Amino acid sequence: MKTPAAQTLTDYISILRRSWWVIVLALVLSLGTGAAYTALASPVYESQASVLVLPSNVDTSVTGARTSGGVNLDTEAQLVSSTEIAQLAAVYIAEEGVAVTSDPRALAEKVRVQVPPNTSVLEISFSAETPTAAYAGTVAFSQAYLDYRESSARSHLESEASTVSERIDELRADSDALSERLSALGPDDDNERRQLESSRDSINGQISDLTGEHAALESASAAVSTGRVISTPIQPTSPTSPNLILNLAGAATVGGLLGLTLAWTRHLFARRLWHTSDLEHKCDLPALATIPSSVKFPRREIFGAYGPGGRVMGQLRTAITSQLRGTEKVIVILGTSPGPTASILAGNLGAALARSGDQTAVVAGNPSTTVGLPELLNATEVPGLSDVWSRRVDLLDAMFEAGRQKGLAVVGPGAAASAAGPTSDLVSQTFTRLRSLNRYVLVEAPPLTCSADGQLLASHADAVIVTVQQGKDRISDIRESANSLRQIGVDLLGAVVFPNQLGAMAAQWESDPKPDQLAQVANTADDIDPASQQRPSGPSSAPGSLASLGFDAEAFDAEDAVGRGGQARYAGRATATQRPIQGGPGSSNGARPSPGGQPGSGEQPSRPEGSQTGPGSSYGGHPQGDQRSLTNDRP
Repeated sequence: MKTPAAQTLTDYISILRRSWWVIVLALVLSLGTGAAYTALASPVYESQASVLVLPSNVDTSVTGARTSGGVNLDTEAQLVSSTEIAQLAAVYIAEEGVAVTSDPRALAEKVRVQVPPNTSVLEISFSAETPTAAYAGTVAFSQAYLDYRESSARSHLESEASTVSERIDELRADSDALSERLSALGPDDDNERRQLESSRDSINGQISDLTGEHAALESASAAVSTGRVISTPIQPTSPTSPNLILNLAGAATVGGLLGLTLAWTRHLFARRLWHTSDLEHKCDLPALATIPSSVKFPRREIFGAYGPGGRVMGQLRTAITSQLRGTEKVIVILGTSPGPTASILAGNLGAALARSGDQTAVVAGNPSTTVGLPELLNATEVPGLSDVWSRRVDLLDAMFEAGRQKGLAVVGPGAAASAAGPTSDLVSQTFTRLRSLNRYVLVEAPPLTCSADGQLLASHADAVIVTVQQGKDRISDIRESANSLRQIGVDLLGAVVFPNQLGAMAAQWESDPKPDQLAQVANTADDIDPASQQRPSGPSSAPGSLASLGFDAEAFDAEDAVGRGGQARYAGRATATQRPIQGGPGSSNGARPSPGGQPGSGEQPSRPEGSQTGPGSSYGGHPQGDQRSLTNDRP
């Protein structure tokens, strides 16, 4: 059993598989766009220089800076790409005679500055349309940055030196004034003389200090150095852009993301059902089983008991029987749209129930299907259900044993046509009769999108199963069918999901006659005058039917339908002139009675190759038009 996570992963993989062409298309378009851009885009050349930044006396540190040292390189990187540096670089480029725009802002956009971690280096790159312009731009910006920084540092030092010089001049003037006052004092002014001399000495000390500071500033200004180029730029030989590999990688990434987004969007807004999980999420319908796509669908056969399809049907049989109560026997199976899925499920599920020992009947209640239950189970098609409802034959005359599965009775669609369709009373009587004869009854009904008969049949059933085919059935149709079935109060067990491809069965659906052709044939058979038909001589029951096998309906006991060990069987009683088939009443192993032959021979009766449906034929030994009821009033 799959875990929810595994189921989710499977759903995702299924979404990718269904929309693979969308993803591939998005990738192809993106790669094509990337290749076209690479071919049409103008080449861009780039040259790079490395500049070592040295601290100057005017640099100040920034608290929390990304780089260590006396210079904040983040600030310097912004300075390189500023318009002030760009203006100076434009002058240098013009002096070299290189054709580059002179707009400072446009030049600043072409420069790129990087700061390697834990270094005092700026990597300055300049991009241009020609190798010469790229080289000249890198040289110009590197030199412009160094010149600007040196000029700024020297200007700052000269400004400080000028300030110190002015202060020195002021102090010297004060010292001269004190000297004049001292010279004007008399010999008796000793106290004042001492004060003036002390003040003059203090001023002279300050002048001496400032003179030393001024000399240091002059020296620093003359020897200022803010950095140098440690890696000279070279003229590029190949363009850095467009880069084919980089562009294709980026285009593939964008295309993949776009394709996945489109695939998911396509899944969310899909009109048809593609994933089993959507049944519950979008249709509020549980999934009873999902037939994997690896299952092979034979053209006119049921699944083998031990094959992949047979195992799915065995699991489905167990799931269904565990949900049904003891009195619930009739299950209607209908598709969402025209197709063979309901016939396939009815035939194979009926065979699975019969293998477990439960007497089962499958009824072809959909005359429009092209994959009929009789041909699927190797049984006679006519007389069938429509002949019973038109009262041409008795129900027992329309029930034939499946040639490919013991314990399984088949009621074909029949050949009678009626514009009005079955009535509620006819359906109720038929289902009541079938309940008394079988442990389980599976009725294939027409889809609700084509006929209201499916809802009528479901209203008299004990449970309903809906078949859904991936990629074919619309979600809106599934939802409407489920709501219509819930309105009549029937127990909707869930849905069985079929794969998108049905193999040979799908080929049969496409090649066989369509419903309108079958209706035309049925109408032709219905137009035959019953009075002109003669009752044929011979047995009054169709060969191979339960009645022809000696089934005495009047002596039938419903409680005998389930034998010892829970195995269902028909409790027909053989007459003295009929010998039992192997496994029916009258023999030690419970053989069914066989028409003709000696009692106890145990031979299997030969099954007719086909049944006549044209004029003069006998539907179960009764002439067309013989009005018969659903009771056992045998002539």
